[in-house]
Amino acid sequence: MKKKKGKKMKKKKIVLSMLVLLMLVGVSVFQQIIANAAEVKNVVLVHGGWHGKWSWYNLIDQLEDSGYSVTLVELPAHGNDTTSAWNASAESYVNKINTALQQNSGKSILVVHGSSSAFASRSAELNPNKVDKLLFISGVLVKNNECVASVLLKDSYSNALANAKVNLLRGTMSIGSDIVYNTARKGDKMIGESLLGDEPSKGFMSSIELGNNFNNIPKYYIQTLQDMSLSFQYQSELLKKVPCNKVYQINSGHVPFITNVAEVVSIIDEISIKTEQGIIPRSSRTIIEEEVKVYDDPKIEELVYGELSGVKEVSLEEYMRIYDSFAEDED
Repeated sequence: MKKKKGKKMKKKKIVLSMLVLLMLVGVSVFQQIIANAAEVKNVVLVHGGWHGKWSWYNLIDQLEDSGYSVTLVELPAHGNDTTSAWNASAESYVNKINTALQQNSGKSILVVHGSSSAFASRSAELNPNKVDKLLFISGVLVKNNECVASVLLKDSYSNALANAKVNLLRGTMSIGSDIVYNTARKGDKMIGESLLGDEPSKGFMSSIELGNNFNNIPKYYIQTLQDMSLSFQYQSELLKKVPCNKVYQINSGHVPFITNVAEVVSIIDEISIKTEQGIIPRSSRTIIEEEVKVYDDPKIEELVYGELSGVKEVSLEEYMRIYDSFAEDED
């Protein structure tokens, strides 16, 4: 009888031990679920043309309050970056975005505005293991070997680039703030008008190389219905040649991250589901102006001192024609 009781006691101990082990495993799994849920999500923000990282000022706090870790990219010769406009190449833009992405141990959602969409696309092509998703906000979508200027000049519904002037002394382009902030509140409009800078022209002339890496990354797009910079109609045309996984629409002008913040955050929340996460550091902003008269590009130097000697400004279309003619002569 004692042997039977001993065997029963052993069985009970084994059963109890197994139950305790299962409970511990369950607690461990639960703790892991909680840890994963609390993990910080990463968003890399790339400002558009004529802007700097200052332009995300209404969006940053909202994203951080929602649990995201935000990195702001300042492109060369924009905002507080002191690079000469003549040295602000497409490659330098891409390198700056690459650096922000590579600082993260995991993947990030790459959110990009306007003309910088082309440079972010190239960065995604080079860093497929760092970009979980791409979100274009009123983005200039390019196909392989297209340049930003050639794409923008085809927007027949907008006068933004048709009226843009290239300053040949500084190598920059200017546009009117009224077409950028047409739906902004008075305070935001004043901030935008005071900080909106000139855009280096050099980066707009470079062809962007894209391939399978870019094609395979999930892409999302926010269309802006009242956009006077990149028209809604032309955005629709761009989406036909560069399809995105999902297209959203916001009833705003060119800068919904200033005017319609809650809607933009909601879209980022939606597309962030199942995103790989990690932590990226942050940075700051401001704007500077400088007169540049150093021509590191021989094409531009010949243009300024040759065919256009004495001319200070030309249209972007004329600038492209002459720039391209130099490229043909070199070939």
